[in-house]
Amino acid sequence: MQRLLFVAVLVLSVLTGCQRLETSPPATPKGVTWIKTVSPPPGSAQVPYQQFTLDNGLTVLLHQDHSDPLVSVDMRYHVGSAREEPGKSGFAHFFEHMMFEGSEHVDDHGKRIKEVGGYNNGSTNRDTTQYYQTVPANELERVLWLESDRMGFLLDAVSQRKFEVQRDTVKNERAFRIDNVPYGRVNETINQALYPEGHPYSWPVIGYVEDLDRVDVDDLKQFFLRWYGPNNATLTIGGDIDVQQTLAWVKKYFGDIPQGPTIPAADPQPVTLEADRFVTLEDKVSQPVLIMSFPTSTPETDTSTRLSVLANVLGQGRDSVLYQSLVQTGKLLSAGASHQCGELACTFEIYGVGSQDQSLAEVRTLLRQSMATFAAQGVDQDDISQIKAMVEADNIFALQSVDGKVEQLASDYTLHGDASILTQRLARLDAVTPQKVMDSYQQWVSDQPAVNLSVVPEGRQDLVAHPANFVYQRPDYRHVASQNNADTLALRNTPERFDRSLIPPPNGSVTVHVPTIYRAELDNGIYLAGTVSRETPTVTLQLRLPAGVLMEPNDKRGVTELTASMITEGGAGMSAAELTQALDKLGSQMSVNPEAYHTTLTVTSLKKYLGETLQLVNKVISTPTFAEQDFERLKKQALEGMASRADDAGWLADQAISQLLYQDATFRAPQGGVAEDVAALTLADVKRFYQQHYVLKESQLVVVGDLSREHAINLANRIQLGNRLLRGMLK
Repeated sequence: MQRLLFVAVLVLSVLTGCQRLETSPPATPKGVTWIKTVSPPPGSAQVPYQQFTLDNGLTVLLHQDHSDPLVSVDMRYHVGSAREEPGKSGFAHFFEHMMFEGSEHVDDHGKRIKEVGGYNNGSTNRDTTQYYQTVPANELERVLWLESDRMGFLLDAVSQRKFEVQRDTVKNERAFRIDNVPYGRVNETINQALYPEGHPYSWPVIGYVEDLDRVDVDDLKQFFLRWYGPNNATLTIGGDIDVQQTLAWVKKYFGDIPQGPTIPAADPQPVTLEADRFVTLEDKVSQPVLIMSFPTSTPETDTSTRLSVLANVLGQGRDSVLYQSLVQTGKLLSAGASHQCGELACTFEIYGVGSQDQSLAEVRTLLRQSMATFAAQGVDQDDISQIKAMVEADNIFALQSVDGKVEQLASDYTLHGDASILTQRLARLDAVTPQKVMDSYQQWVSDQPAVNLSVVPEGRQDLVAHPANFVYQRPDYRHVASQNNADTLALRNTPERFDRSLIPPPNGSVTVHVPTIYRAELDNGIYLAGTVSRETPTVTLQLRLPAGVLMEPNDKRGVTELTASMITEGGAGMSAAELTQALDKLGSQMSVNPEAYHTTLTVTSLKKYLGETLQLVNKVISTPTFAEQDFERLKKQALEGMASRADDAGWLADQAISQLLYQDATFRAPQGGVAEDVAALTLADVKRFYQQHYVLKESQLVVVGDLSREHAINLANRIQLGNRLLRGMLK
């Protein structure tokens, strides 16, 4: 199980340090005001940026990154489903679709991005709507032209036909992604029970079909006029940019767009429960699932940080309490915990997945017993230190992508009004102690009321954790009047001071600096390829072994995946939990993934911990434990997964295509194997596959990162042939 890090945006103090705020403003065009420049020290995970504001209220964040000739542009509006009116759900997501339908001077936004080799998309959540694109650096002006046209000139291009087309598209999307997907209505059902009617988080982001049927194109236009003004938007640009030229273009394309109405701040709205609520959801599923959702505090607080640490220790990773006590022992197929925060409220969730016909009352008892064990054992300082090490690595690796840096800046500013809020998160993490984590557990989780959702197969109410004492009844909104009937907004006309129908030409040309690839064929059978990258102090290695699915015997389809799973169960006397703990303390990750022709071992590490990381990997890959107990548990999980995938219409469609395309049974077999073959597999079959295919002959090693060619070749030459695959790698 891959660790689900709550702290993807947190970082150690050694990374953040003290950022420097510049006091001398750069030259800016008229109508553009410089706010601040944030210049973190070298090695910091805080992204450097400059902040500006246009006279119409548009916030602009600029980040220079000359490593690649690319620019990433993120236009984010501070409106999500939480800003919708009761009875008119789904508008924010609906409008995201409409923004791709073309504007007054643009026929097709996506087409204009793709024709220059870029990519673009959009997304909507409860709190924000974003539109993002990445293009060659010389096409930045084109993107600003496109984004400004749909901000300033969209409504005249909105027709009844486009409205109806996208309304049908959204309704079909709900059917495809929510209503006809196993467990697709889980979040919607929990939110209905957790939040009172009218709370902004009580309805789904994608909306209800009856609400979408009720609205018309005029409602849509009013939504745009209220929320899509420049004063409710943040434009974040990162990459190979010239700041002065970029500001000039931003002023040209956005400066004349009139601002919208003043948007009030969204105050937090946490909720409480007086008693446990038990809810039942019958679904087309095979495995019953219990989710316990506890309402907690507000985001970006000491409490939310402590609860995120708690979730990490309690239920994230192979060394977590829930995994060790329930999954490793085979009592449950899966179990975990998470702390999730929106802009308005947070929740702490604990879940357990049972086997077919397993009672969720038993699952709830098992979860409660594990929680009691955790309460008695508590959290120690090593747990917190382990989390901090993971954070260090996660944030350094995040700096490799300009898209990721732009995403961080845009999200933090839109939700919190500060694109450098990372330092505050750091302070809260540094202040976390074991006792404070346990205090938060007692206050918010232990013996506290929760929404207990039992998801059971259709007709199997006998499996619920407890008979339902809450059934959601949505009010009839057919005759609800808009809350803003008396506040109808007039159209805002953007003056055209230049010909906006002209597509901006490229700004010169770009030069792609293709990295130098070194290659070597080694005596131990490895074909090595690599490149040196000094952008971040990290190293990524991929060893591709000739152990693919196509090497499986036709009566043992599934052995490849089971073998890969067994590799990560530990080796050389080290358990899976001990391996996880050791890697986490270094901030390193290891995965083993079977593919058609190869099984790929991937290792990521900070350069300073590469030696220790590879020593751990050596122990696991060269002498795997191959314990019978682990094999039986993994086989059971595989068979349960095969039963559940038959509930997924998308999987069934893919499998039908494979049956039509291929005659060979190997190619027709679904990923993960065939149930009857897996059921008959033995541990001896796994060992045999490992002996035959986990060898270095015809293997490929790819090394990318802050590692010299000589060091990489020296490392690869130390890999040994045979079963002790990596023994002596660093001796």
